[in-house]
Amino acid sequence: MSPMYRNVTKGWAISAPGANTDALPSDVTWPSDRACRISIQVATSTVVNLMVTRGATEKALGLNSNTALTAGAVHTFDVYGMEKDDSVQVQVETDSAIDMVSLEEIW
Repeated sequence: MSPMYRNVTKGWAISAPGANTDALPSDVTWPSDRACRISIQVATSTVVNLMVTRGATEKALGLNSNTALTAGAVHTFDVYGMEKDDSVQVQVETDSAIDMVSLEEIW
């Protein structure tokens, strides 16, 4: 059986938010204990972090082994270990526009 996906949030043509600054308009409350699939395209090569807050602890989950993503290419990552009600946000380590981003719940 193939995995199924449910869109949680998406963004299109997000202006450069600033280095290490939240890119989504508001934090996303994760809906379940299911994994998160993030697809993202950045306008400038940069490291992308999925920021996850659980309780009072925030962690920067570096995508692509903390290596800068190639600008103009769509990259997709599956992040396991999510818990219901985690607070999720996306940040770039350099001031780069985000062409598109999508967070999906997978199961």
